[in-house]
Amino acid sequence: MKRYLLFSLIVLFGINAHSQIYNQNLINDRMTIPVYKKTPEGFTGTPFVDEEFRKGAILDEEGNAQPAFLRYNAVEGIMEIKLNKLQEDIHVLPRIEKITYTIDGYTYFIDSKRTEDGELLKGYFVNYYDGDNVKLLGWPRPDVIEAQMAKTGYDKDKPAHLKVEMEYYLEIGDARLQEVRLRPRDFRKTFDEKDAMKKYLSDNKVKDLDDAIEALKFYDNQA
Repeated sequence: MKRYLLFSLIVLFGINAHSQIYNQNLINDRMTIPVYKKTPEGFTGTPFVDEEFRKGAILDEEGNAQPAFLRYNAVEGIMEIKLNKLQEDIHVLPRIEKITYTIDGYTYFIDSKRTEDGELLKGYFVNYYDGDNVKLLGWPRPDVIEAQMAKTGYDKDKPAHLKVEMEYYLEIGDARLQEVRLRPRDFRKTFDEKDAMKKYLSDNKVKDLDDAIEALKFYDNQA
């Protein structure tokens, strides 16, 4: 049912958008589309990782950078772009590997990777840490909570709710993606075979993204 709801959302966004024309330039006026509705009618919540456009950059394969304000739409799997935060028009570029984006120092890149459970994830990942032996990737997953009818005459109907959850995955060597939560137990379970890492994680609890990155830096230095 959730897959059907997400497909319906993509259709709704498509109706709101003007046709897009792509070419090889990083960005140009012919690719301008009208502003999307933040959330389709009949839904609450948001399709974005962050509703605000954040300062970042667009990069091509040669490393050329275009400063921009960016917002990732997880339902459509597209990066929405403004060259000026105050402008109304939004730009969209092709979904190709040659174009990447940076927001808050982290890179959004397009790829396809399979998890330990066999799920194939296709689209934009967030590269939080890229070490010699391990990577920490984010996968913005849109989730729909289905609409609920009122159970009693005192209750009100609840519309379908849309949210984006950031899932975190470790990529160790050539192994499939291993989902991990940013909490001490998950990291201890993953790295329990290395004594130095076990001691590090005992002394330094992983409770957030910064903690996880520091732990992986230590792991890389020990490998």
